[in-house]
Amino acid sequence: MLLLAGGLGALQAATLVAALPFCVIMILLVAGLFRQMNADLTGETLNTEGAPLSQQLRRIMTPASRTDILKEIERQGLPALETVYAALGAEDSDAEIGRDEAAAWLIVRHADRVFMYRLGARSRARPAVTQREAPVGRRPLEWRLTAQTGAGERPHDITGFTQAQIVADVLDKLQGWRLA
Repeated sequence: MLLLAGGLGALQAATLVAALPFCVIMILLVAGLFRQMNADLTGETLNTEGAPLSQQLRRIMTPASRTDILKEIERQGLPALETVYAALGAEDSDAEIGRDEAAAWLIVRHADRVFMYRLGARSRARPAVTQREAPVGRRPLEWRLTAQTGAGERPHDITGFTQAQIVADVLDKLQGWRLA
């Protein structure tokens, strides 16, 4: 059978063709490992201090509305940004703070670089519980408080953060921007 198919060369070619998908998988695996090793080297730490258990359960069981998130920006987010702004002003840094009806932001300028930390309300469709709710248009929305630093970074969820936790998040992102 081997002689009819082309001999040993055909067997070698078939082996290479069969192994090619595994090579692609291995290359992707190595790329993922390098990416995670770089994330480990940056020293990102997880914030283990959280809201009280009852507050966390309430947030999970009863998702926030847009008005809840806007109140959270007003009560937690804006005072946190003002705290960082005041500290930057004491250090003679070029900073400004801004607000509109749905967001608050802090802008810091240093030399020719600009850092922006923006708090805003972001919605997404709630998970479907029944088959009738499966289409995205039929699902109710849940709102999250998100923070974003710059155009390239994905917004991260800070719903339920205390004022001190938001200040720590701003300082962490500011430090990463300053060292970059």
